Amino acid sequence: MKARFGFRLHRPRHPLARAALACVAVGLLALFSALALLIVLAVALGWAARRLVAQLAGGGRGDAAPARHRPRAGGTVLEGEYRVVGPGSDCPAR
Repeated sequence: MKARFGFRLHRPRHPLARAALACVAVGLLALFSALALLIVLAVALGWAARRLVAQLAGGGRGDAAPARHRPRAGGTVLEGEYRVVGPGSDCPAR
């Protein structure tokens, strides 16, 4: 059984109508591209503003803080190289 209520758009036969339809399509593509660019810019500006406010408020991340504001380790930190060995790894135990 064939559906009779479907909407089908046929390309126009007239060359000027085809050109007008192509111009409308290109215009819609440009409009949506510009809208997407504006959304990306708004998100980027919001992210930058949030990061700036966080830095000015002193709530920056650990690596972003200058060395003079970091607390010193009171001899409780062991420095050295280590390797995490899990089950099934190729690294032999010493």
